[in-house]
Amino acid sequence: MPEEFAVVGVARAGSLRDIYSDMKDGMVKGGGVAETDPRLDSFLDRVTYFQRILTTTMVSKGSSTTSGLDEELGTRGNRLFYLAVAPEYFADIIARLGAHGMVQSGEDADYWVRVVIEKPFGKDLVSAKKLK
Repeated sequence: MPEEFAVVGVARAGSLRDIYSDMKDGMVKGGGVAETDPRLDSFLDRVTYFQRILTTTMVSKGSSTTSGLDEELGTRGNRLFYLAVAPEYFADIIARLGAHGMVQSGEDADYWVRVVIEKPFGKDLVSAKKLK
């Protein structure tokens, strides 16, 4: 990973300690990273976690958090949102991110923004096309 990155997680359950433990366990058991690798703790130091249900207020707080990380860690506005939620929440979450200016980059921007949607992508062809 480049030096200029951060991971910001939001979920309904778990604690930061649980998230660190799960991430570390996954990287060691499934990612081929040695438990003693100093890069492992360095990576985990870049993780921030909020235990919340995603609301408009949470998106607003996330916007200020990511802006702060841009300044603190030099992430330069680059964003990747990974949505591991039920399909009925995709559109609402993306709309809220958009309303707070968190998913716009534009053709001339010097940063990138991506939204990754975990399967299933909609309930059927009609709902999948709506997410496009």
